Amino acid sequence: MSQSPARYRLTVHDLNAHLFHVSCALSDPDAQGQVFRLPNWVPGSYLIRDFAGRVLQVTARDEAGEYLPERLDKATWRCRPNQGEIVFSLLVHALDESVRAAWLSRDMAFINGAAVFPEAVGQTGRCHLDLSGLAEAVGAECRLATSMPQAAGDGDDCQLFECEDYRELIDHPVLVGRLTHLQFTTCGCEHHLWLAGHLPERLDLDRLEQDARLICAEHIGQFGGQPPMNRYDFLIRVSESGYGGLEHRASTALACAYRDLPLKGQSQTAEYRRLLGLISHEYYHLWNVKRIRPAAVADSSLMTEAHFSDLWAYEGVTSYYDNLALLRSKVVTVNRYLGLLAEDINRLQRTAGRRWQSIAESGYEAWIKLYRSTAESSNLSVSYYNKGALVALMLDLTLRLQSDGACNLDQIMREMARRYDLHGDAAPEHALARVAQECSGVDLTDFLDRYVHGCEELMDPPGLPSLLEQFGILCSPLEARSTVDRLWSRLGVSLEAQTTRLAVVAAGGAAQAAGLMPGDELLAINERRIHLTDMAELLEGIQQIPVVRLHYFRNGYLGLAELDCERPAAPVWSLKLIGDAEISAEQRQRRSAWLGDCSAATPVEQEA
Repeated sequence: MSQSPARYRLTVHDLNAHLFHVSCALSDPDAQGQVFRLPNWVPGSYLIRDFAGRVLQVTARDEAGEYLPERLDKATWRCRPNQGEIVFSLLVHALDESVRAAWLSRDMAFINGAAVFPEAVGQTGRCHLDLSGLAEAVGAECRLATSMPQAAGDGDDCQLFECEDYRELIDHPVLVGRLTHLQFTTCGCEHHLWLAGHLPERLDLDRLEQDARLICAEHIGQFGGQPPMNRYDFLIRVSESGYGGLEHRASTALACAYRDLPLKGQSQTAEYRRLLGLISHEYYHLWNVKRIRPAAVADSSLMTEAHFSDLWAYEGVTSYYDNLALLRSKVVTVNRYLGLLAEDINRLQRTAGRRWQSIAESGYEAWIKLYRSTAESSNLSVSYYNKGALVALMLDLTLRLQSDGACNLDQIMREMARRYDLHGDAAPEHALARVAQECSGVDLTDFLDRYVHGCEELMDPPGLPSLLEQFGILCSPLEARSTVDRLWSRLGVSLEAQTTRLAVVAAGGAAQAAGLMPGDELLAINERRIHLTDMAELLEGIQQIPVVRLHYFRNGYLGLAELDCERPAAPVWSLKLIGDAEISAEQRQRRSAWLGDCSAATPVEQEA
């Protein structure tokens, strides 16, 4: 006998107090006492977030009346035995600016289902959701946007939705506000961009739509030209300083800053490229995470951690393709792409933790390290996003070289998508490595031991520079020029934004050896007072001085540190095309197969 649907309803309880009222009604609950629970984490973000901590009130109601259900643990409740209908209700405080939880204020609401919808344990049937009146309650002229399937036969303005099960219910975020809407169709799939927040007056919506369309078409093309859904929604919250994204099965929730958006008459900015990279990253997750699902996540109850060491194969590979898709779709030039790649390399080289933690360990320990960042994090750990992207690049180039061009990572990812599907098997641990070896015939044992499970330096021979050279790309160290690069290469420090306070002190650097710590406020270099406006001039003046004296404040007290700057400076890496006249036909062919036609660019092209 099939179960009756679980009927959910979400309404605004108190707009000014940021409270949602959420209920779940069951016609055939567990007669011994129906159990409900809120997830402790959300798929795609590997940290225990304790969503139940935002619950203010829990009640249940049956034919005998309303009562308080029994609490079993921090996120689980049991209703009293009952054979008739019950309604389980929560009051949820919603004032989280991230894409992982919920927000409610005048003129805007955002709902990540895992943060607000309780799961009826043991109920495996369909889930209905009623959002009637939600948009009107949030504010005048507000609209509701979501990729959640509408209930059959209720028209375009319907706010009644129907999902196959609970896991689908929490995989369609909802955005409410005075939304700016863009729409395009590519490869037969409707795409909607919804922007909420105060938008710049000169916002170039046409450029945003065109670039997003090109990026989506590129990713769909890589996976065979057939999108895995009929509709996709980008839910974008715009604020002063927001940034981030979270993937879902037919949508993504994004946060960006005003400065990230393109303006009419303005050339492409670094901030806008960052937004395009985020759009690209989350869209690629349609396949790599949402269809090619890690088994540890697919099988998880979302109540306890789901440890696995393959996160580099999901987030790292996706991070490799997010910027590569910008180039392949011609949203950025080849030199822009090489600049983004150089940024990734230099970011890794500023992470001393790369010497201690492998990316396999980084994935397994994400729950206790990556998402619990401190000033010392870069000295203790490495990011499976950052290093994972560079290892994915090396894997792609290695497959291309050792198979004589017969195999590449694009093909491996298509095969992964063929083997593992949303409604089929989840991907077991180490699936990517196994499929790559099977399909390419290349023995990757040594590669994986060195760069995935080990901590071998990517920039040491025979590492990334050697690989890139065989594809007509020169990867070389250069003298630090920017203030940020000079601070890092000379002193081994980086500063908090718009201050002279130390944000990071690199392990093994001159500053750490002299006893400086994160949080120290720099006052003077060699007795000369520090101003942010003349920092570059000050650093230029000490380039040839072997010992540098730094005065600083720590906990309100003055200190002096003498830095031995004869230590080897950390290099800053640069990438550029090698001229066609200087490379072989094989190098040129490999580069073209990987990056496309580079003939329009020149090796010395400089872009602002």
